[in-house]
Amino acid sequence: MKFDLTNVSDQGFVILPPDRYAVVTTDEWWVRKKEETNNVVVDVDVVITAGKFAGETVRYFHTITNDDQTLGFLLQFLRRIGVIRDGDRDAKGRLTVEFDCGKPEEKDSKGRIRIKSILVNGEPRPVAGYKAIAVVAERLNEATGEKRTYISGFEPVKQEPPAGGGSHSQGASSTGGKKPNWPF
Repeated sequence: MKFDLTNVSDQGFVILPPDRYAVVTTDEWWVRKKEETNNVVVDVDVVITAGKFAGETVRYFHTITNDDQTLGFLLQFLRRIGVIRDGDRDAKGRLTVEFDCGKPEEKDSKGRIRIKSILVNGEPRPVAGYKAIAVVAERLNEATGEKRTYISGFEPVKQEPPAGGGSHSQGASSTGGKKPNWPF
């Protein structure tokens, strides 16, 4: 029996060559706290929708340290995939985002809690069904000396919001300067 492990990581995900890939978000959104740093990490699974790797699932990791820079990156991510859209700021320019998470006792075996929906200014939006272009880049894992690929970011695509996804079209500060209330 022969197995081709060329494009498979030891984590069970396909190893993508650096490129741009059409993707759609799944309902596999999770939040976890890194033990060593206490940083919050959001894991988002996306499925490639076209090309040689169509149907493959890839995970995007987004670290949040609650400073302006990482909150800006969170805003950029949510805007580029289409969760946050033009017109989402209220009349006073406020914009809040809240992840609707399960309870701490609902952690999975990896210590993650599922994100069920995203509230934008209190309006619930689904996590699944957002289309974007995932930009995959390569970096050296200094611990192992191996080259690894990862999703370095997303580019927006014109799209209609997923069912239950609000009424605006795409393009908005994240928690309005307040510290998020994580379920840990």
